[in-house]
Amino acid sequence: ILAHGLLPRIHGLIYRNLASAGGLGLILWAALRYGGGTPFPGAAALAPCVGAALIIAAGETGSSVVGWMLSLRPVVFLGLISYSIYLWHWPLLVFQRTDKMLFAQTELTPAAKVLFTMLVVIIASASWFFIEQPIRRGRLRPAPRVLIPATASVVAMLAITSIALRTTGGFPGRFPLDAQRVGAYTNYDRGPSTRDGVCYLQPTAAFADFHSDPCLVQHRGRKAILLAGDSHAAALYPGLAQVFQDDDILQANVSSCRASTIEPADSAKICVDLNSFLFGSYLTAHHVDTLLLAARWSMGDFGALRQTIQFAHDHGIQVVVVGPSIEFDQGLPRILAVALRNGDVEQAAAHRDLGPEQLDAVMAKLAVSEWRVPYISVYQDLCTPVCPLYAAPEVPLLFDSHHFTAAGAALMAKAMLVRHQLP
Repeated sequence: ILAHGLLPRIHGLIYRNLASAGGLGLILWAALRYGGGTPFPGAAALAPCVGAALIIAAGETGSSVVGWMLSLRPVVFLGLISYSIYLWHWPLLVFQRTDKMLFAQTELTPAAKVLFTMLVVIIASASWFFIEQPIRRGRLRPAPRVLIPATASVVAMLAITSIALRTTGGFPGRFPLDAQRVGAYTNYDRGPSTRDGVCYLQPTAAFADFHSDPCLVQHRGRKAILLAGDSHAAALYPGLAQVFQDDDILQANVSSCRASTIEPADSAKICVDLNSFLFGSYLTAHHVDTLLLAARWSMGDFGALRQTIQFAHDHGIQVVVVGPSIEFDQGLPRILAVALRNGDVEQAAAHRDLGPEQLDAVMAKLAVSEWRVPYISVYQDLCTPVCPLYAAPEVPLLFDSHHFTAAGAALMAKAMLVRHQLP
């Protein structure tokens, strides 16, 4: 009886629970560990997909603890409205980021994220009850002879509208000419000025895409300044190259990747590879006069930054840290275009995010008291008496919410030169 009845059932139960628990673990691991620097889709998609497959396969052969959890009525209901959640969360998130539709701050706090999620679930539930269900099964369900022509008409209208918006660039004629010229920077191509794909790489790139020539070429008798860091560092490059023409501006940048001797768990492979090259072989074998570190810093970067500075000091390398960039709650060209249309340019200043400036003050103190390195404050260099909105006539300082245009980078580099901030 045991051999042919109970034991196989016990074994099956164990395998089902192990498989489903393992699948749930893979999904949770991906949800908690993946970040902005994780290339997706790609190999990273294996964990959640294999996890889902394990749960489904385990459920096909019998019950399990995970299966019981997923069969609870609240969980089943979330599954029913999941498509509505998918449809509603994105426009709400976009309008929150561009127009602060729901909360006063663009970057949501943990509490605001919880409230946002609850709001999305409530709206999706209402949409499921009052729109989706009545149209699919209730009194609002149209007859096939009406449904097909109506659907085709809606699709055609959406296609025509999308084509019109695409071909006209969003009907720019609704804005005055000066607003159109500024607003054109929403489509700014920074690739050539930042040497995108050569010295500035995206998280999906491979280390083979980085080219030491021209990125790290040095000339005899010239000072070598290695600009290392993420997209904020890359945004500084065109200005440094233009203003400091007597120096060699070396460049090694990866988007969302700090130049660091310590790698976060969610770092992209290219980030790990490039930092291993810089700190493992290049800086120990090649002389640079200044290691210029720039990034979109956060408080969580300070530990790794301290270790990187210590590495440089141990190898006799002069380090200079560039603080946080000026940031706005949405793209500056868009802010300026709307302000010009409304005839009130001063309203654009109200969109500036104060968080980076507060972080800048903290970093300036740490640079003196703990890190003992020269510190370049974007706010001290540019925001006297107020932070500029333009780098030149009709040229915004930033091309999005926090990256310099080439003209903005030149303005910043000129400030560095006047203040003798690059030793």
